[in-house]
Amino acid sequence: MVTSADSRAGLDLLRTAARGGEKRFLVGLPDATERDRIAQALTGEGAVVETASTADALVSLADESFDVAFLADDP
Repeated sequence: MVTSADSRAGLDLLRTAARGGEKRFLVGLPDATERDRIAQALTGEGAVVETASTADALVSLADESFDVAFLADDP
């Protein structure tokens, strides 16, 4: 019997394989200095997608998957 945890683990493996094993990070912060600092820290860890607002980041999240997303409330 396959559990939902097993199904999810299998799906995660397929997604990782489809991306070539590369982690994906979304940095959707309105503060350019903070956004740049986090994006630079993630350089070499995987693909980094930056957006200048949380609203733009949410659009990206709706269209594609990420391993980690950094978001903040827009002022």
